[in-house]
Amino acid sequence: MSKTFITLPQLTLKALFDYSTTHYGDLPTVQYAGESPVSYRQLADQVNMIQRLLRDYGIRQGDKVALFSENMPNWSAVYFAVTPMGAIIVPILPDFHSSEALHIAIHAECKAAFISQKLFETMLDETQPPALNLLVIIDTLKVLEKLSTPSAVDKVLKKSGERLSKAMDKLGKEPTEKKEPMIDEDDLAVIIYTSGTTGSSKGVMLTHKNLVFDATAAQKIVDIFPGDSFLSILPLAHTFECTVGMLIPILNGATIHYIKKPPTPTVLIKAMAQVRPDFMLSVPLVMEKIY
Repeated sequence: MSKTFITLPQLTLKALFDYSTTHYGDLPTVQYAGESPVSYRQLADQVNMIQRLLRDYGIRQGDKVALFSENMPNWSAVYFAVTPMGAIIVPILPDFHSSEALHIAIHAECKAAFISQKLFETMLDETQPPALNLLVIIDTLKVLEKLSTPSAVDKVLKKSGERLSKAMDKLGKEPTEKKEPMIDEDDLAVIIYTSGTTGSSKGVMLTHKNLVFDATAAQKIVDIFPGDSFLSILPLAHTFECTVGMLIPILNGATIHYIKKPPTPTVLIKAMAQVRPDFMLSVPLVMEKIY
């Protein structure tokens, strides 16, 4: 089967996401293996909601937003909410120690952070970064006002989410017209902190063009069709998985499946039986464990 080469009007993450949500609206895009999927249209609605929340908290073009989480469907929603606004996403590897994650958030001067419930519980004894004025639990998209003491966690979680609920209510009330920031291909989109051989992690700056060019160029190497399935097991905070395991499948209308547990042989074999993936990125160590 021949495939039409996808050409975007601009090599930006906004152009990529707009193309996909326009062309693949009702197709499934992200989901946990064996659970209900989120369609491209639903993902776009979720992105719109998160963007309104970010604007409500004063996040603007050029601001940094940390993303400290395991792979999950909401990871891509946050990614595509932040970058088309002209803000800069700062993904943090989920196996980083809480002190290292805090160092990155402070060094990058992040004004907002999305963190998984599991990793949030490891951050309770850390000092909140001075520039941070928005903290969101990514699993549920509930808003927390600040890092809390362990005894206050349940209380905070029960009261959180009100701000996001208001943002959801506004979706049908606010005019759809809004002043879109002018995003250039060469604008900074992502800062990836890599574990260096000495000292703390170093930030690598990637532009929209760096990422989207790779995603479009991959069409010359492999054919991916709408409805194809990906099983994502490597950390999305790695550029390899983020580009090849998220941007490329979303550009082509594929479905991405995530797992809730570490990719042990038992977990992987079960997930592969459920998903029957057409594609799965891996590294030699994972393959050695399976075979």
